[in-house]
Amino acid sequence: MKSKKNNKKKRGNSNQNKIKNQKRKKNKILIFYEGVDEHKVNIVSNITNSLLQWFGIPAEVKVKGKIWKNPNGLDEIYKNLVRIRVIRWNEFKLHEYVSPAEISFERKKAEGKIKGWGILYDGFFLQSIMLSALLEQKLMKKIDLENIPVVITDRQIATFGEDRRYHLRIAVLGYPSLISEKGFFSAPAKPKEYHISKMISEDIAVVKGYSLQEEIESKFPLLARPYIILSLLWTKYGIGFCQNENCFFSDSHTIESLLKSKSGKINLCSLHKDEISKIKEKFRD
Repeated sequence: MKSKKNNKKKRGNSNQNKIKNQKRKKNKILIFYEGVDEHKVNIVSNITNSLLQWFGIPAEVKVKGKIWKNPNGLDEIYKNLVRIRVIRWNEFKLHEYVSPAEISFERKKAEGKIKGWGILYDGFFLQSIMLSALLEQKLMKKIDLENIPVVITDRQIATFGEDRRYHLRIAVLGYPSLISEKGFFSAPAKPKEYHISKMISEDIAVVKGYSLQEEIESKFPLLARPYIILSLLWTKYGIGFCQNENCFFSDSHTIESLLKSKSGKINLCSLHKDEISKIKEKFRD
């Protein structure tokens, strides 16, 4: 009789442990990329994983590879990429006509043959297209909040604001989240010294611009970390950007605040500190 009771207890305990393990299963942040150096993406993944452990956030980053696994047979997606190009800064309007040359450009970009530095895309529409690309190529089977996709891209992205004009963005959070490698330099306002140098001499401004761009590019893996973590915090827990420019998770509007808050000492505002503590507690329960 005792052995039967003991067996029942063991089974009960094992079932409880299974349930606990399921609860404690880590979320995955899945990184896809295009037009960005693979080595850079791997560095971003490694140092973000270290930071997630340091914060105690139950998640891990995995690099899944290029978002364009098979660029053939995606002509409808290429057409849509052309349609969401921003034509005018002060007008929310999509392309009405798509030329074969523009479709060819998007196909070659997907094949990795050319870059897309000079073209600006509507960030929210781009999210939708990238999700279609992930599902259509079976890079993801379904929308799953345990697996949060992030696309790191060399495309310039912008969103239409309340002031009825487009604004460049470093990132657009959602499913998937988009992070623009070029946006780290182009989106935030430049330092006063840069604008003063522009008034004095275009040549000096160009030199200062290159120097600043090189600094940002060299620090890209550090600067990208909070945006990758926010892709999880926003999609899974509804925790977004911070209004405090000194917070690690701030939406940096200037180059100075970007470099200070994201590549220097990590500071968290009380709100983000509390929210991360709550996530850790849920994971332990």
